[in-house]
Amino acid sequence: MSDSRCIHRLLLTSVMLAVIPVAGAAQNTKAAGYVNGTQKVVASVPLADGTVAKRIEFKMTVVTDDPANPIHLASQDCFATYVFSKDDKPIAGRGSCDGITADGHLWWIDIELGADGKVRWTNKGGVGKFSKLTGSGTTTVLADFPDGKTINRFEGTYSD
Repeated sequence: MSDSRCIHRLLLTSVMLAVIPVAGAAQNTKAAGYVNGTQKVVASVPLADGTVAKRIEFKMTVVTDDPANPIHLASQDCFATYVFSKDDKPIAGRGSCDGITADGHLWWIDIELGADGKVRWTNKGGVGKFSKLTGSGTTTVLADFPDGKTINRFEGTYSD
């Protein structure tokens, strides 16, 4: 499996990430959409046990199913370190993301890669209208490409 393919499966997020509330949203509101962009392995470090840590940077755009969602078309950057087995299978990983809307509001997300290759994300608040944001969900890779581009689907719930 290529670096690009493994990374996409892992991330995203980033990325993923973006389950941000519409103003006045109720508790545990469902949200979904796409997070698309590029990923780049900035360092690949062999570890003592024979596994490899890959430090990965993601540059994404959030496209929500509901265009009225305040994070629709927001910019999102992530940085994560994922550990891969000798045969390039995901073992574990962690990272974080921030998203910034066109009108200048920011939120944070923690991401975690499981041995199953799924990325789970958790909203960690933000600034301004996202200051009380909480939520969680998963991100699934729909397509990844040799040049580092990725298309991902996120689903989850949030509350503000």
